[in-house]
Amino acid sequence: MYRFLTPLLLLLISCSPGPRSGAELLLDIRVPTAVIVDQVIEGNILGQRLNNPYSVAVASDGSWYLVDNGNHRIICFDAAMKPVRQTGGYGFSAGLLNHPGRITLDNDLNLLVADEGNRRIVRYDTRLNYVDEIELRDDDDPFRYGRPAGLSVTEYGEVWVADADQDRLIVFDNVGNFNRFIGDFGYGGGQLSRPGEVLLDRRGEFLVCDRGGSRLVRYDSYGSFIDELAIDGIVSPNAAAADKGLLWVLDDTNGRLACCTRRSGCQLLTTGPTLVGSHVSMNNPRDVDVAKDGRLMIVDSGNNRILLCRLLYDEPD
Repeated sequence: MYRFLTPLLLLLISCSPGPRSGAELLLDIRVPTAVIVDQVIEGNILGQRLNNPYSVAVASDGSWYLVDNGNHRIICFDAAMKPVRQTGGYGFSAGLLNHPGRITLDNDLNLLVADEGNRRIVRYDTRLNYVDEIELRDDDDPFRYGRPAGLSVTEYGEVWVADADQDRLIVFDNVGNFNRFIGDFGYGGGQLSRPGEVLLDRRGEFLVCDRGGSRLVRYDSYGSFIDELAIDGIVSPNAAAADKGLLWVLDDTNGRLACCTRRSGCQLLTTGPTLVGSHVSMNNPRDVDVAKDGRLMIVDSGNNRILLCRLLYDEPD
């Protein structure tokens, strides 16, 4: 019993209540103590070797989707981690891709892909059939939009896109029309520098990985700045995932992974670049998510592999 209470009490002391948080939140959270590599997905997948895997998105039925950036394709896996179909291929016409990046699901109905090389957002259904696209182009102002480095979709179909070149967010309405910009270049408040993944939480708030600012920036649904989170040991936060009160944040520069409380940002765990269960250090990891079975999924891009990791908790005796 005391073995469990001691680290928890230390966390309660170090994570003192603030304007948005309370140390009592930790009493409802299982605190992870280690991340252990349980399975590795790599090598030949549906006829091609993984080449710079980039991003993952998990559906409610346990199936999940992987962006294989170097092969310009999207791969669908079932809940048993078996690859079942793919789409894409290099090109510029409808349904083809040019170095795709981030991926997200739209209420489990559609898949949205940041087609970075073509500067557009491509929508597929969950069977990977092409649906439509949003072009990030303006003939009157060729510098209005840059490279889409992250994206998220609200329950009403509004699409938020992180523009890494223009250091701001672009919001499109549910039919793909431009709505507004959020943020501008800078290192404080609602400003951004090389933004990456955009994470939408259950409260309708957006958490943006501000890589150049070494922090995560939180906005409300209107785009107003709420607060920011800087994490010890995380230099370039480029991806994040939320699950069961926890926030997992990945650093692609130093290959580290941090775990915090989702609401308060209290830091619980930092690990990497070498994880227990693997002798190879993570190299330029690009994305993190949580599988249906509760395992952590890490896209270890530089090593062309996906790490499926179980979590070790300090449980009471």
